[in-house]
Amino acid sequence: MKEAIGGQWIFGIVALFLALFSGFLAYSISYTKAFKAKNQIVNLIEKNSGFTFSKTPSYLTESDTSVEAMSYFIVKKMGYNIKTVDCVFGGNDYGTPQQGGYCLSRVCAKLGETPRIYYKVTAFVQITIPVIEYTFKIPISGETKAMYYEVDAATSVWEADPSTACFK
Repeated sequence: MKEAIGGQWIFGIVALFLALFSGFLAYSISYTKAFKAKNQIVNLIEKNSGFTFSKTPSYLTESDTSVEAMSYFIVKKMGYNIKTVDCVFGGNDYGTPQQGGYCLSRVCAKLGETPRIYYKVTAFVQITIPVIEYTFKIPISGETKAMYYEVDAATSVWEADPSTACFK
């Protein structure tokens, strides 16, 4: 009888270890994908001097040269979760949700008399525990370098919305 109880304890410890190891592995893979997606989007925005929107946002194609379309296909190709995310949670507003499963906000700041613009990109690590249907959502944020000039295609869309306008 003593050996039967000891075997159950060892089995329980092994099962717990496997669950913890699997959880850590899932988290590290999700974190790597989110971090890589965020970095790719930040690089695209910096390379194109601003976040440009697609003329057909409901139907993105790979031939579209907007940052919105290019970032969508980059994150889709790398296997990042491309579902639409809720950008307001935990009392924080991470910007506007974008196709591709990330949030984007445009920040305007003044350095002396010179206005500068930078973008904040937030990707998320999402892990769902299937038995209890609970989702962990951890934000991974990054910012572009300050831009003193933004391409006209980006400026016209952002300046049309009073909540994101910098140059009033």
